[in-house]
Amino acid sequence: MIRRLAVALVAMLVAAGCSGDDAVDSATPRITAEEGGELSSFVLAAESIGSVDGFEGVVAQELGDVQVFENPDPRGPCGGSSPAPPLEDTAGRSFAAEGVSVVQVVASGADVDAYVDAQLDDIADPCGPYDSTTNVETVQTVDSIDIVPLADESGFFSTARIQNAGQTIYGGSAIIRVDDVTSLVFVVGVEPIALTSMESLARLVDAQLRSG
Repeated sequence: MIRRLAVALVAMLVAAGCSGDDAVDSATPRITAEEGGELSSFVLAAESIGSVDGFEGVVAQELGDVQVFENPDPRGPCGGSSPAPPLEDTAGRSFAAEGVSVVQVVASGADVDAYVDAQLDDIADPCGPYDSTTNVETVQTVDSIDIVPLADESGFFSTARIQNAGQTIYGGSAIIRVDDVTSLVFVVGVEPIALTSMESLARLVDAQLRSG
């Protein structure tokens, strides 16, 4: 089964429990990923993510049990149009604590590599701001973007502020590619996410990809 993943950041806030358990009237389908499978060993444990400053106390959940949706308007880290990554035979998990949600998906294949390359090609200075459409058909503004590319085009990690309908939330992301396996990590919180926290998370992901 091929799934197209691009996380709508406002939808991820719901996954963090910041908007209650009410159903979301999303214009796009929910995202799921396998708990088992050959890529599952690359998914981090809750204890690992909880060791990062700002993510303490996260509890693991299957993606099918939280409200995370496909993004109708996928972008690169600096706002350029991007293909949604086609993810075949994925593994993934959601991790949530009060006010913060982390989603990790692990995938492999040529199409995923093409997606990562497109994301890296969008890195620019200055980076953003930009507007994009959410899965609930509102427009969000993404600004205050900090992005750190990794060596050898192996990925990047970043943080940003997201404003939508009078609400301000904060996002972080990391793409880490080791050999033919790629891990995508997306974070949303009600408080600013430190770039150092995303760096620590990226290092944990990298170590897991190399040892898993």
